[in-house]
Amino acid sequence: MAISSISSGSTAHRTSAVNKKNSMQQRSTDFSSLASALSTNNLSSAQNAFSALQKDAQSIPATQGSSQATTQSLQQVQSDARALAASLASGNVGAAQKAFATLKQDSTKAHLHAHHHGSGAHAAGSASDPNAAASSELLATQAIGSVGSTLNVTA
Repeated sequence: MAISSISSGSTAHRTSAVNKKNSMQQRSTDFSSLASALSTNNLSSAQNAFSALQKDAQSIPATQGSSQATTQSLQQVQSDARALAASLASGNVGAAQKAFATLKQDSTKAHLHAHHHGSGAHAAGSASDPNAAASSELLATQAIGSVGSTLNVTA
């Protein structure tokens, strides 16, 4: 009996790890879709990707990602997400492109600021680290999720 409970616990742990990996992949895909849609001036696709990111944010534990950034950094990233949402809602692709670029930049800065304990070379190297990129996407997605439903998009 103890063996079956260990086995079922192990299965649950594996399932949780797979679900976490899938949600990370989905978030990364949706983040890339938003970047791509904005770079091609495709408002409808950008709005859909933004809405998908809002849904992705619902699967992120509240303590993940944002716990390492400062309150000021988080507020800036959330402000950037609100600006992006407002630009998309008003149909202003140019403003949305600028807001998205600022959101990416500020979420990366917030992530790097949280890990500034190393040398300057370490912090600079973190910008190209896939884990750093995933963490900054996570932070940006959380901020997008905090905006609320501001877009009326039909899928």
